[in-house]
Amino acid sequence: MPDLSKLRELLGGGPVGATQEGVDPASARFDIGARLKTLRAEANLSLSGLAKASGVSKSNVSKIENGLISPTFEMMEKIAQGLGLPTSVLLSSGTPGQIGLSLTRTGQGIEMDDAQYRFQFLFSELQNRRMVPFVTTVTSDGRSNKAPAAHKGEEFFYVLAGAVDFTCGENERIAMGPGDAVYFDSNKPHLVVNRTSELSKLLWVWLE
Repeated sequence: MPDLSKLRELLGGGPVGATQEGVDPASARFDIGARLKTLRAEANLSLSGLAKASGVSKSNVSKIENGLISPTFEMMEKIAQGLGLPTSVLLSSGTPGQIGLSLTRTGQGIEMDDAQYRFQFLFSELQNRRMVPFVTTVTSDGRSNKAPAAHKGEEFFYVLAGAVDFTCGENERIAMGPGDAVYFDSNKPHLVVNRTSELSKLLWVWLE
């Protein structure tokens, strides 16, 4: 029988059975605050130092680290830049490794949420990946208090279930249902909301 621990390390993950950093093994919930605190310590940055380097206020950095607020993608991008790292590293739970093959079984993605979305990040043990793939559950009930947001990169999403309205830049709002997909420039302000009170599910990929 092959040495599975060695195989896993060669494919870019950690040793078999290793606990993923920032993840509660029982719930697969990703603690972005704990992850940020670890990376900030490794970068030898104080709260004030990271705030200055990232442009995210010291108060918000502290609140993220203590689990009081969930960061937006824009905040995570700025914080990662302040740390001198790709955003994918901030959203990773493993150690750096060579990308070969990674498998995420059903229900094994790491989870985060905010007021409008619930995310399940896939292949998060790979720190060196360029793409950030995730499944998004849109939890808004047809209304949204969020403003369209912009950040670097390119994205696409594919509607797995439900019905959503998508806005991007100056384009008209686009109604989308199961099987519909869209590719867009992340630098243009964009927003997804449910068209009804039912939850919608999207397969989403962000390329930094």
